[in-house]
Amino acid sequence: MRNKPYLTSTRFKPVTHKTTTTMSDFDNIPEYPTINRTVVMVVAKQPFFDWANAVFPGTTPIQPEHMIEHFSFLIDNELLLDNPKDTLRKYWKAIFAQLLNGACTDPDTWPKLSWKLFTLWFDCHFSSMVFDLQDEPLYLESYD
Repeated sequence: MRNKPYLTSTRFKPVTHKTTTTMSDFDNIPEYPTINRTVVMVVAKQPFFDWANAVFPGTTPIQPEHMIEHFSFLIDNELLLDNPKDTLRKYWKAIFAQLLNGACTDPDTWPKLSWKLFTLWFDCHFSSMVFDLQDEPLYLESYD
C-alpha cells in the first residue's frame, strides 16, 4: 500500500534548519507549524513488563530500564490542564489494547482490561503543543 499525504499545508513555507545557533539567530526564530492533536506519551511500568515476561517465559526478560522509547498516541487537540484523566478515559481501552497487542498478538493472554489496571501499568504524559520541525509532509503508514 502506498503512503498518502496526511497533512500538507500551503500556509507554511518550508524552513531550512540550521545545525548551529547563535544569540543573533533568536531575532528571527522561524514559526513552525503545530499539529492539531494532543500527544499522549505512555510509559510502561513494571507490572506491564512482568506480564509480558510471563507470556514469553523462555525469552530474555525485559525491564523498564531497557526501554529507550515510549509509546505515543495522538488524540483530540484539547486543553488538558483541568483534568487530563477525564480526556484519557475516552481513549484508554484503545491505547491499552494497542500496547498489549504490541507485546503479544494473542488476546487470550491479555488481562481483563480495566481503568484501574491501565493506571497501574502505565504513566501518561500529555502535550497539546506538537510542533512539526520537518519540511516533508506527514504521512499515515499502514502496517497491513
